[in-house]
Amino acid sequence: MLLQDERADATLWRTFLVYLTCSPKPAWEMLAPREPENFEAIFNTHFRGMTAVPASTNGLLETRAQLLAWISGWLDESSRDFLRSVESEQPDFGLIGLPQAQALPGVRRKLHNLSRRSRAKREADKLELERMLAQVAERVT
Repeated sequence: MLLQDERADATLWRTFLVYLTCSPKPAWEMLAPREPENFEAIFNTHFRGMTAVPASTNGLLETRAQLLAWISGWLDESSRDFLRSVESEQPDFGLIGLPQAQALPGVRRKLHNLSRRSRAKREADKLELERMLAQVAERVT
């Protein structure tokens, strides 16, 4: 439903980028998630019947694919540069038109956590981000 809503626009995308910045998970992990394993069995065991509208695993996987395609379409150069700036521990919220987001507690917490990484972890995270950005670019072309 969200993907068909006209309010799914640049404002929502920029807000989503701020959310990514505040998340304890790396952006590369959230923007290019692994394929779900045993999805149907897990869904049937833990979630079947819990939705307000009946949902099938095929429908959910199709929505997942559509969401990833939507993300790929919105991940423009300024978004990529913004993600790189966060990974470098120098987020430039001006790149996404939300400079005031720099003051959010979640952003400060994320920067604190990023600063505690070892040099090896920083390099590994940077490589994963670049790998993800290349993977997303392939989805667009």
